[in-house]
This record gives sequence, C-alpha cells and structure tokens, in this order.
Amino acid sequence: MLLAEQALYTNFGGPEVMKGQLDRLMTAMRLPRLSLGPIPRSARLAIWPGNSFSMFDDKLVLVETYSAEFSVTQPREIELYTKDRAGGTLAFPPTAWSDFVDFSKRQRV
Repeated sequence: MLLAEQALYTNFGGPEVMKGQLDRLMTAMRLPRLSLGPIPRSARLAIWPGNSFSMFDDKLVLVETYSAEFSVTQPREIELYTKDRAGGTLAFPPTAWSDFVDFSKRQRV
C-alpha cells in the first residue's frame, strides 16, 4: 500500500478521530501481509495521487473515486498503475514511517 505522508496531517473528523485512525494505521503496519510504502511530502510525483487503487495481480486493478469504484482489466491501463506503484521506491523505510505516524499522533494530543 502506498500512502502519502500528507495523509498523516490532513484532519478529517477532529483530533480524536484522527488519533484513532493513526492508531489503526500503526496496528495495520504490523500485519505480515501488508506492505506499506509511504510517499514523502518532498517526493516529486509524476502522477496525481488523488484516487486510491488496489492491485491484486497483473490482471485486475480496483480504482476508488469519490463516487464510484471500477475495475481496470486492460493490460495497457494496468501498466499505468504498476508504474504508479513503483513510485514506492521513493518511500521511507518502514521504521521511519512508524516515526512519522507516532509524531503525527503526538501532535493531536
């Protein structure tokens, strides 16, 4: 999973809601089947990261927008999401990501 660092600082629902979300993220980071690739705020992006998507394999990508979810199955379109996911090479190592989440959580107390 790729997650922009800015998501740690965007306030939806107030301090208590955000603290709960950050606690949930810290728990999820320990799951063995979850690979978290945080994108630093300073990273130069080649694609707008506004929509979330899930890649299950090289045959299906589920894309979520504000109003709908749709499936991408065309190989040339899946390749775009594969390249986007490769942006995770700019990501912080997991230990640094944990520090960012912890810092953001402390800011909300």
